[in-house]
Amino acid sequence: MRRTLQLFIIFIALLNSAAAPAATGTFEAQVDRNRLSLNETLTLQLTADSDASGEPDVTPLTANFDILNRGESTMTSIINGAMSHTRQWTLELAPKRDGQLTIPPLTLNALHSQAVEITVTATAENSADKPMFVEVKTDITAPYVQQVVDYQVRMYFQERPQRAELTEPTADGATIERVGEDRGEETFINGRRYTVMERHYRLIPQRSGEILIQSPRLNAVIFDSRAAKRGDPFADFDQAFGGAFFQNLPSSGRRVIERAANVTLTVRAQPNDSGATWLPATSLQLSEEWTPSPPLFRVGEPLTRTVTITATGVTAAQLPDLQMDAVDGMQIYADQAQPETLPGATAVALKRMKIALIPTRAGTLTLPEMRLAWWNTTTDTRQVAVIPARTVDVMNAPAAANAPPISVAAAPPEVAAPASQPSEKLPVVATSEIKSFGEWWQGLALLFGLLWLGTLAWWWRERRDRAMPKLPQIATTQRHMSLIAIKKQIEAACLAQNARAARAALLDWALARWPQQPPRGLTELSQRWNDAESAAVLDALNRAIYAPTEMAWNGAMAWSVLSVQLQRSEANTLRAMNDSLPPLYPMN
Repeated sequence: MRRTLQLFIIFIALLNSAAAPAATGTFEAQVDRNRLSLNETLTLQLTADSDASGEPDVTPLTANFDILNRGESTMTSIINGAMSHTRQWTLELAPKRDGQLTIPPLTLNALHSQAVEITVTATAENSADKPMFVEVKTDITAPYVQQVVDYQVRMYFQERPQRAELTEPTADGATIERVGEDRGEETFINGRRYTVMERHYRLIPQRSGEILIQSPRLNAVIFDSRAAKRGDPFADFDQAFGGAFFQNLPSSGRRVIERAANVTLTVRAQPNDSGATWLPATSLQLSEEWTPSPPLFRVGEPLTRTVTITATGVTAAQLPDLQMDAVDGMQIYADQAQPETLPGATAVALKRMKIALIPTRAGTLTLPEMRLAWWNTTTDTRQVAVIPARTVDVMNAPAAANAPPISVAAAPPEVAAPASQPSEKLPVVATSEIKSFGEWWQGLALLFGLLWLGTLAWWWRERRDRAMPKLPQIATTQRHMSLIAIKKQIEAACLAQNARAARAALLDWALARWPQQPPRGLTELSQRWNDAESAAVLDALNRAIYAPTEMAWNGAMAWSVLSVQLQRSEANTLRAMNDSLPPLYPMN
């Protein structure tokens, strides 16, 4: 019993000794410097001299710093026979603002580090004193809720950086989407040449009130001639040889952090008199096109009415669907709408709706007007785009051709009975009844003859189909001929300088080319073609139709490019379809 008690006491002592290092472990924070400028970075090292598990919580750092890089290492040392473990976390921090900043205490399980004070000085205000800097601006500072805002970022470089990275802007209460490609140019500031890179974002506020846009951060590594001279043992020789002897040796670089000022938007709520539909835009139009053009209304013959919404300052997702009211005497079938946002910094969106109309009776019919209310953000007024009501005259369907009259043979003359035989009184039948009976019999005989010929033709065709394999080339040829016919329509529209007709014909061609998944607009068509020259032509065509101001369009030049692309695409289509066909005479 006593031995058991001694073993228990020893076991408890061992447990206490094993737990002692964890209880007395430390968690320290150190920085490589306590004073820096706003466009510089500092290194924070977190060290735990115990076997502590887990990871430190560095979330409190994000209030005043951006964490650019992080790493972790573990060291084991044995001193006087005692083994110790050290874990170290290294973080590269970039201050978000100037002034007196604090690295707050951080936690690692039950351990806590100490706070560290950092002094951040402002960078030079004069742009000419900076090797690079960033500017941001918006086209409007007091937008309405759900109004599109253009957020522009311009990066200025005196020299090409060794590496550069731009983070994304952020805003709580708004969606931000990058649009278009970066554009470069050169400019002079205080007599110094700068290379400028411009980037655009599309920002849409989702709530009213103030929204703060956190500006993006530009991280770059630039050449530091002073650091290179201080660290280059051959600098004196290089100067003695005119500064060109060692110019190709690896140079030193330093990291530079630049930010633009944050932007605050004052977002206005939807006005009370804006109506049920809220669509803020700078311009909006409704237009219609008919196929055939001009439309001819006839009972039983379908027509296609294409209604297009074109708006500036909105995206395609914001455009509503339009409904055409029912019309007595006409069947209406609406196709799925095709939205499209045109490329470019300025938001230009359109939505096409195709409506099939089939008159069911002749006479005068009235197509009701189509209306779309929207809010003009330029004039701050509610406006309504209207396609006026239209009165049309519907003609009867063309009469069916009458069948040719069936000739009836003349009745033979009456023959008198021989005098030697007693005359038999025959029943008297009216001439009209005889003619009617003859016509009925001949018609019945003609009907049976046609049925017999039809049965014979069906039998011969079934026999031929069993003897010969089906040729899917027929469908291929028909599809290829359809593409050729539509291509002629495209050519005619281009040479007639009719941009809208050219666009409609191109989309019809695309539907025939990709019947399962047709492109929804010219932008998707250019992506299918993947040709820069064709993409430029299609973009110019879109702009000519839907730009806020009228633009000239060179249809002949467009056709010279499109004809080559269409011919190439048709050849590829025919080749692909032929390759997918089974062999006419399989080898088996």
